Amino acid sequence: EIAFRQSHRLDDYQAAERIAGTSWDAVKRGLLDDLRQAGSYTEVDIYLYEHMLVEAMQSVDRHGDYSADLERVIEAVRGNDPDWCIGHCKRRAERIMNGGDAKRYDDAAAWLRRARTLYAQHDRLAEWQPYLAGLLETHQRKYKLVPLLKALRQ
Repeated sequence: EIAFRQSHRLDDYQAAERIAGTSWDAVKRGLLDDLRQAGSYTEVDIYLYEHMLVEAMQSVDRHGDYSADLERVIEAVRGNDPDWCIGHCKRRAERIMNGGDAKRYDDAAAWLRRARTLYAQHDRLAEWQPYLAGLLETHQRKYKLVPLLKALRQ
């Protein structure tokens, strides 16, 4: 328990869970309260472990969308909150494309591919097509980006 309150790491949280035994529910409430107050960047790990998906999404929103955390939260909530997932994927891609960082256009395309997959999984491809058309129009002069965007039409 003490180790977790200092580190806010998942392995210390799990150790506290093992040690607490039958009193885990009471201990858990205290640890989660401490975690909320600390606002640690590692909180996503615990929220995902506890299937506290809303809290995991709020953590990503609060701490910025660090790729590894964002990807894990998207995987966890993709069926429940596609709008949140799609929005984050699009913002990540748009940040790269609007910044004109040609070396990272593959990353932008990967984020857009995730968004397209989410649209498809939720029978919303009709929303994807105009969005992609808008991107192609906006970025038509970025010769390294355009083929990557066109590949996302299928």
